[in-house]
Amino acid sequence: MNNPALSNKAFSRARADSSSSAAMSLNGTVYKTLILTLILVGAAGYAWHLYEQGNTSIMQYLTPICISVFIAGLVNIIIPRAAAFAAPIYVVLNGLLLGMLSALAEEEYPGIVINAVLLTVAILLMMLALYVFRIIVVTPSLRTGILISTGAVCLVYLADFVMRFNGMEVPYIHDSGWVGIGISLVVLVIAAMNLLLDFDFIETHVAEGAPKYMEWYAAFGLMVTLIWLYVKVLDILIKLNKKD
Repeated sequence: MNNPALSNKAFSRARADSSSSAAMSLNGTVYKTLILTLILVGAAGYAWHLYEQGNTSIMQYLTPICISVFIAGLVNIIIPRAAAFAAPIYVVLNGLLLGMLSALAEEEYPGIVINAVLLTVAILLMMLALYVFRIIVVTPSLRTGILISTGAVCLVYLADFVMRFNGMEVPYIHDSGWVGIGISLVVLVIAAMNLLLDFDFIETHVAEGAPKYMEWYAAFGLMVTLIWLYVKVLDILIKLNKKD
């Protein structure tokens, strides 16, 4: 999935907003990201607890929650000033979904969730190191390549979603064979590369003095990528377990 939250157009609109005197900072963005992460973990833990207690009521509201996630995401993207309120709502809703998904996966494959979390954190730290030490530099051509690849992934999964209404699906992407695992690994790499774009957008626009409220907006954008990354890691681990 693409990350429209951290787009140049969004930050250009923010810089044009002269009503905000305080400027966006790197420390502030990190702080907001940590807050959203804690909210996400708390919501996921609550959903997990409900599942362990035999309460699967969240599953009954799966469709409304998914629609609400989409709406909350749009609000964050379209109205950056609302991110301080809309971003927490977005991560709470995602936390409920991830908590239930993780509980189901853990019940089927004990120990899989902690492995998924550790791998997600490891990938985050690795990509951060690659970015900080300029081992990988985000050039215009690299950015374009990542965005095109991400867009292609979106189109494939959108096509799969539509095809399922007709009892069909895109071949291989859900398979637990080596082809399906290979496809998931490619998507995982694309998700990880999006972290580089997130870091670059944040660093660039902190330097350009974006308004303070953009810290929440940038933190939201980073959370979008991290959630995608965790889901894809969990998906690969599930496929590997099925193969065994």
